Amino acid sequence: MIKAVISSLLMPLVDAFSAEKLNIHFLVSDPIQLAVNQAKSQLQVKGFQTISSNLRPHITIYMTRFQKKKRADITGYIESICKNQKPIQITISHWKLTKDGWLFLETKPNASVDRIHLDMINALHGFRSPYSKSPSQQLKDKFPNRIKGLMKYGSLWVHPYYEPHFSILTSKNSAGADRYIAANPWTKTVTGTLTGIAIAVANAEGQFGKVQWQCSFRG
Repeated sequence: MIKAVISSLLMPLVDAFSAEKLNIHFLVSDPIQLAVNQAKSQLQVKGFQTISSNLRPHITIYMTRFQKKKRADITGYIESICKNQKPIQITISHWKLTKDGWLFLETKPNASVDRIHLDMINALHGFRSPYSKSPSQQLKDKFPNRIKGLMKYGSLWVHPYYEPHFSILTSKNSAGADRYIAANPWTKTVTGTLTGIAIAVANAEGQFGKVQWQCSFRG
C-alpha cells in the first residue's frame, strides 16, 4: 500500500524529466495559412481572443507525451513517410464548435490524411511515456467512448475520433462563438496542400511556438 502511494507520487516527477509532449503535425501551404489567419483576424475584430496568429497554422496528426530518449526513433519513422509521400491536397470545409468548447476550422475528409494518422499512432504509441497519469474521472465522464483510445494512445483525438482541423479559439475564449459561426458560416472554397510533417514541443493546450524538426514530402 505504502509502495503504491510512493509510486503514484513519484510518477509525475519522473514523467516531467523523462518525457515531453510532442505535437506531430502536417505543414500547410501558403493559401491555407493565409485563410486560417484571416479567419482569426475577423474573429479578433469581433473581440475574440484567438490562438495567436504568430503560431504557424497546422493540422495535428498525433499529440501525446513521448519518452525523450525515443526522439530519434520518432523522427526516423516520420522521415520514412516523407521520402515516399507526395503533397496532399486539402480543402477547408466548415467551422466546428467542439463538445468541450474549442472552435475549429475543419477540412474535408481525406483518405491520405486518415491513413497517415492511423499508421502513425500504431507505429509510435509504443514510444509514449510509461509514467503519464491515468485519465481523470472528469474525462471518463465527459468522453466515455474515448477512454480506451486515451489509455492506449495517450490522446482523445485518435481514430475513429480523429478530426483534421485548425484550432482557432480555445475553450476559455470561445464564449459567443456559437452565435458568431451561425451568423458567419464558412462559405469559401480554400484549397491548398499539406507539404510535410513537423515536430514541436507543445504546451498544455497543445500549442507551440517553435518547430524543432521537420521534413518535406518528397514522393
